[in-house]
Amino acid sequence: MKLAGWLTTGSAASAFLLTLLPGVDASLEIWLGMLGPLVIVVAGWIVVERTERRQPANMTRIQIRLLVAKMVFVGGYVTAIIQMSPARPVPFAVSFTGYFLVLYGVEAIALYRLIQPRFTKE
Repeated sequence: MKLAGWLTTGSAASAFLLTLLPGVDASLEIWLGMLGPLVIVVAGWIVVERTERRQPANMTRIQIRLLVAKMVFVGGYVTAIIQMSPARPVPFAVSFTGYFLVLYGVEAIALYRLIQPRFTKE
């Protein structure tokens, strides 16, 4: 759960700081681009952490289900923002892609650290 808090705090702080940069006129796009990946990663991490604690043998099955759910969410989220929001597509796509890559990278490292002790025991 600690990771979810750090991800949320870091993402919000970085989005806020990005909107303060001179010449940046994409506040809405930055925040919307941050929100989708943040929701995906935090929700997924909470499920992974609980699964590892309660039923570690089910981790692969849960990861596959999460992958499918994340793909559906990303498709729906990006479509909804581009079609129904006043956000400009290019700055939104840049923000979304940046946050997506960074947050998924952090999640991958955290997942490795979470399950690594299982494989290093002798």
